This record gives sequence, C-alpha cells and structure tokens, in this order.
Amino acid sequence: MLACVILFIIGIICLLIIFKRKRFLPDQRKNKSDLFVSVIVPLRNEEKNVDNLLEKLLNQTYDNYEIICVDDNSQDKTYEKLSIYPVNLIKAPNKPMDWNGKSWALLHGTKEAKGDLLLFVDADVSLGSNTITNLVNEYLKEKMVISIMPYHKTKLFYEQFSFFFNYLQYAANGMGFNTDRYNLGLYGPIILISKETYKNIGTHKVVKSSIIEDLEFGIKLHEDGYKFKLFMGNDDISYRMYPDGFLKLFQGWCKNQASAFIRIKPLIIILVAIIIGMYIKIPGVLVKALVLGCFKDAIIYAFMYLVLIIALYGTSKHIGNYKWYVYLFYPIYLTFYIYVFVCSLLKKLFKIPVVWKGRKIDTNVK
Repeated sequence: MLACVILFIIGIICLLIIFKRKRFLPDQRKNKSDLFVSVIVPLRNEEKNVDNLLEKLLNQTYDNYEIICVDDNSQDKTYEKLSIYPVNLIKAPNKPMDWNGKSWALLHGTKEAKGDLLLFVDADVSLGSNTITNLVNEYLKEKMVISIMPYHKTKLFYEQFSFFFNYLQYAANGMGFNTDRYNLGLYGPIILISKETYKNIGTHKVVKSSIIEDLEFGIKLHEDGYKFKLFMGNDDISYRMYPDGFLKLFQGWCKNQASAFIRIKPLIIILVAIIIGMYIKIPGVLVKALVLGCFKDAIIYAFMYLVLIIALYGTSKHIGNYKWYVYLFYPIYLTFYIYVFVCSLLKKLFKIPVVWKGRKIDTNVK
C-alpha cells in the first residue's frame, strides 16, 4: 500500500511538471507582412484528403502566397483530383533507395518555391482561414522556425486507440514544460521556416534516411544554433489521423515509435516512465484488491484511479477530442500503446521493414 501511495504522489507531481503549459498560436487577425509564402504539400495516396485541404488553403486571409502540391508517385487518383485546382502541381521523380518518408517530395517542392518563407503542410491537416496570417505574424515576432502539433479530431471507435501516442508525443517533445529547452523536434504536419534557414541547415537532404524527419529536423536546427517554437493546434488547426481503418493506424504508429524513443531526452524519459508506471500500477492493485476481497484497500485504490481519470482528461483535453470511455477504460488503450511500442522496437532491433502507403520503410534508421 505504502509503495503505491508513494508512486501515486510522485506520478501526480510528474504530471504537473510535464503537462503544466499549454501554448496555442495567437490569433492576430491582421496581415502585418507582405512576405511571400510558399505552401508545400507532399501527397501520396491522399485522394480522400485533397478536397478539404485545398479548400482550406485556397481560402486564407493572407494575400501573398502560393500552393505547391507534390505528388509522390500516388497509386490512387490524387494527381487527377489535384489537377482541377489552381495550384502548382508537380510530380516527384522516383525516390532513391536511401530516402525515407516524405522528405524527397518536400525537397522537390522547395525547388519550385518562390517564397521568402516555406510552409510545409501535411495532406490530412485542416486549417482555419487565418492560419497563414497567424503563422507569419508569429514568425515576424519571434524570427524563428514555427511548428504546430494539430488538434486530433476523432470520429470512429478505433481512432481512439491513438490517444496515448499523441498524449505521450506531447510529453516527449517537452511541450508542457515552462521552458523551451526540452523541445526536441518539430511537428511534421505544420512547419514554417525561412528559405534561408532551410538552405543553411542543408535542406531535407540532412534527414533523407530518417523515418522521423520532423524530429530529426528539429535536432539539426538545435545543432546549427537555430531556435524553434512549438504550438498546439485547436479547432482551426487540426487533423484526423488514420481514417482508413485500424490496420493503417497500427502501421502508422508502429513505423516510428522506437526510432523516436531513442532520441528523447533522459529527464523526460524518467518522468514519462514514472507516469506510465503509475497508470499501470494503480488499476492493477485495484483489481487485485477486489479479487482478494480487500475492500478497504479497494476503496483507496478506486479513489486513486478516479483521480487518474480526472488527471488524464485534464492533461489531454487540448490534444484531441477523445471519447469519455478512453479515460474510464484507459488501461486498454495504454496496453495497446505498449504492444505497438514493443512491435516497433522488435522491428527496429531485427531490421524488419514496415509497410506504409504501399512502400516498405526501413525501420533501422533514425
């Protein structure tokens, strides 16, 4: 009992430390700049996302921007759907064997870019009409790279299984600390960077083999003396991850969990380990007490479990619109997270490639 109480208290303190801050991109409304922005969108098999994405991008309050869509050898009707929109549409050449992920498509998009600023946007992102204006205004104020972790909008039951991946991703990247010193990398869905900085750090060529190119890109910025600032998304800056079924969700998370873990800073690993240990231990001892008929202990553990449910909701409600049962039955979703992490780790250790969007991806790289 005493050990559980101590773990519970320390775990709650860790939660307060690692999830203390919530930072959102300021909504400044007015366009304060005439900087030309090149919006670059990599697309591979994104026919279901094209319409929503481009409708949002073509209705921005910002006046001075272009949209460059890069078809990364899609096997569906992505290219055909893109062709009806007033955008600069290009086809990326066949990707060399030593390139992973979307870096190849993004690199070729930048070759066509005329902008002072480059805005990389993933196809599954939904943007408010004032997003580019807010991003540029924040860039002018901070003079550094800006990146956003979009708000995760879920609709179907299976999508709830992404909960702990997003929750712990937020924690692992140091987003909740009062200081930016623990921020490790960028968020690939939305990155705003000056063309000068992009060229100075070596473009996407420096992360060409990485399956976590956004994380590695942020690490490269740090190494070269550049700062970046991270924000959370909201209803205006959101995405719906893996809408094509549970298998896609599993494959998507499995491809990069182990690679990302080895890059996390030691202090954050310790804090997250304590939090996960608490989340595992308390329901375990509660069930044990009920089975053994130790009802006095069960009441205490049930109270702790209730506190954990409330704490979990309070520290995650800004990350996505997850259903009530995710919090009440969180051990199920945590078990799934651990299972996927172990699978990802085994694939990396034994150099087993994963399949993503019709391509085999080598997991034995950063």
